Amino acid sequence: MLGPLPAGMGNAPLYEYSPRPLPAFGFDAEARNYKLVKFRGVYQNPTFRMAALEELVATFETRFHDVFICTYPKCGTTWMQQICHLLVHGGEQGDRTMYSTCPWLETLVADPILHEREACSYSLEDIHAMPKTRPRFFKSHACFKDLPRGKAPVKTIIVSRNPKDTCVSLWHHAREKPEFNLNGGAPIPGSDGPPPPVEVCPDFDDWVKLFLAGEVECGSWFHFTLEWYAASLQDPDILFLRYEDLVKDPAQGILRVANFIGIGREGEVIAKAVENSSMSAMKTKSGVYAGNVRKGGAGGWRKKITGETNKLFDQVYREQMAGSGLTFDFGEGLIM
Repeated sequence: MLGPLPAGMGNAPLYEYSPRPLPAFGFDAEARNYKLVKFRGVYQNPTFRMAALEELVATFETRFHDVFICTYPKCGTTWMQQICHLLVHGGEQGDRTMYSTCPWLETLVADPILHEREACSYSLEDIHAMPKTRPRFFKSHACFKDLPRGKAPVKTIIVSRNPKDTCVSLWHHAREKPEFNLNGGAPIPGSDGPPPPVEVCPDFDDWVKLFLAGEVECGSWFHFTLEWYAASLQDPDILFLRYEDLVKDPAQGILRVANFIGIGREGEVIAKAVENSSMSAMKTKSGVYAGNVRKGGAGGWRKKITGETNKLFDQVYREQMAGSGLTFDFGEGLIM
C-alpha cells in the first residue's frame, strides 16, 4: 500500500535534489514534428513569448495570500483548479468556470490561441486589479526556479502523477493541441490542393524516448518532480500531493487542500467539492473541461508502454529516483 509522504519540515533535509543526466536517443522533438520553445533551458509551450515571459517571471507582484497550482502537464492540473474553484465558491460550480478563478499565469504573455483558452483573456492589468480581500489563484507549469515569486510569500500546491500515465496522457495532449504541430498544414512545394496531415510523433515508442530525455513540454518529469518534492520537505508553504492519492481518497485530499489554503474546510463544502470535481461531473457539466480531461486513474499506461520500451522506462525511472524516497502508484498494486 502506498504510504504517506515523508515529512521533513524545518529539519535537516531528508532529500537534497541534484539533477542527474538524462538519456539521449539521437533525435529531438523537432525531428518528430513536435514544436517547442526553450525558456531558461527548459522546453515550454511554443506560444509563449520569451521576452515577455522573462519579464513576467522577474517582475510579477505576488500577494501574501496568492496560491499557485503548479504541476507538470497532465498530472491533475485541471482537477486541482476545479477543486480550488469549488472550495472558494462553497462547493458549487456557479456560473463561472475554474479558468476564471484560476487562470494559467504564464499564458497572459502567450499568443492568443493559448491566452484565450487558458486565461479567459485576462490582462496583467486585470490580475493586478483583482480584490486584495481574497486570495488569487494561478495555474502554472513552472519548474521550481522559474515560478514567478515577487516579494510576498505564496502558497504552492504541487500535484504529481506516476510518469508512465503522465507520458501517455502528454502524448495525446501534444497531438491534439494545434500549437504543438511543427509542420501540420504546411503545403508541399509545387503541389496543388490541401496539404497532407502531419502528426506529432506518430511512433509512440519514439515519444517515450522524447519523454525520458526531457524533450517534451516542461522538460524532464524527473527534474521537475524531484526539485519541487525536495523543496516541499523544507517549506510548509509548499503542499506536495500525488494524483493517485487523490483518486483513492478524494475527500481526504480535498480536505488537505482546504486546510492548506484556509478556505472551504466545512464538511458540507468538502462533500460538494468531492461531487462536483469528480471525473464524471467535469466531463458532463456543460462540457467546459472536456478538452483537458481524459480518463484519469492509474495504470492505463499498460496499453501503450510495453516490452523493451517498458524496460527502458523502468531503468531510467530507477536511476533518476534513486535516493529520493519518493514512490508512485502505477496501478494494479505496483508501487515504485
